[in-house]
Amino acid sequence: MIENSQPKTQVLQPSAPPTRSISLVTRPRKILRAVMIGLTLISVYSLVTLNNANLNIIDALHSLGLNLNAMFLHPSVGQDTLGQLLRALMTSVSLAMLTTLLERV
Repeated sequence: MIENSQPKTQVLQPSAPPTRSISLVTRPRKILRAVMIGLTLISVYSLVTLNNANLNIIDALHSLGLNLNAMFLHPSVGQDTLGQLLRALMTSVSLAMLTTLLERV
């Protein structure tokens, strides 16, 4: 039998640096989760203790539909003219600017 005269080759495995596990649950997420759970509990408590003696759910949903229809599908400015609306807009912008200036002082 013929022996192999070459030495056995040793396979070197690269050593990987130790990996740190990355947590997806960070402190801000924990705080947000706690706030959401708190608000959910408050909402559930409010709905359970709500006095709904004179509430007709069908009429309430119909009224909600009518209000949403009036607000989003048929908006109107009422009896105001364009001049009155522009004057009210300028008043709002002026108050916002004045508030910003007073805040800086």
